[in-house]
Amino acid sequence: PHLLDGQARYRRFVMRQLLLDGLWQRTQEPQHDAGELLFESAAVLAGTILMASGVSGSGPQVHDSTTSLSTLVPKIAKYREKFYAELLPKMQGKHGERLKKESQLLKQPFGGVRQALNQHLARHRAIQLQQRHLAVLFARIGYIDAARRQAARIPVTSVRMLTETQILLTTGHLLIDQGQLADAAKTLTVIEDYLQRGIACGALADPWNILGFQGQYPRFQAIEDSVRDTRIDELIGIVDELFDLYGRLLSEGAPADSIAPGKDLA
Repeated sequence: PHLLDGQARYRRFVMRQLLLDGLWQRTQEPQHDAGELLFESAAVLAGTILMASGVSGSGPQVHDSTTSLSTLVPKIAKYREKFYAELLPKMQGKHGERLKKESQLLKQPFGGVRQALNQHLARHRAIQLQQRHLAVLFARIGYIDAARRQAARIPVTSVRMLTETQILLTTGHLLIDQGQLADAAKTLTVIEDYLQRGIACGALADPWNILGFQGQYPRFQAIEDSVRDTRIDELIGIVDELFDLYGRLLSEGAPADSIAPGKDLA
């Protein structure tokens, strides 16, 4: 919204590094000429930008509330395939012959690089889910260094913030076990700070989305294009564990008069 021109047209395009890495990885295959592979990757990058531009449109006024992904995606796929179909005959020589044979074999123009990109994204997603699970698991059982190593491998802010929050929750309980109640109380404010920062930057779900979108993540205007926002479960889980840490700290500190609810935990 901050990068619209005088005609209310978008002048900004965000490209994920993961996509560029996947296309660049394709150019490093030794069985084909590097220049040919670079051109194919560039063509698929152009097709991807074409698709994304179709979803967002030229400005906020392009799609009205009656538009849904089920009606929009077929149109986008149609002109994306038209772009590839018009580009393929322009390829001459051995490169063109190889691409034409490849399109017949894979049933789509530039099918080799397109399928390689899809496989790269799917593989990265699977590895990311495994590392995310390990990061949170290590944080919960107290293996702090291992948790941070796993989280550092994932280029996603939400995983790092979730892991650090879980580390602090586990550290708070360990400090209570060791009788260091004052140090445990200090972790509470740090956890709350992570929560506020995570919500502010979008790494964690905004609690108002639970009321505004009934726990759904809107991918487009139509409600049927929404998916369940799993970040809400994470947020509720963190808050539940935070309250549990508060309660345990109060129950451990109250008998010894070392923790006062209205003062130390204000």
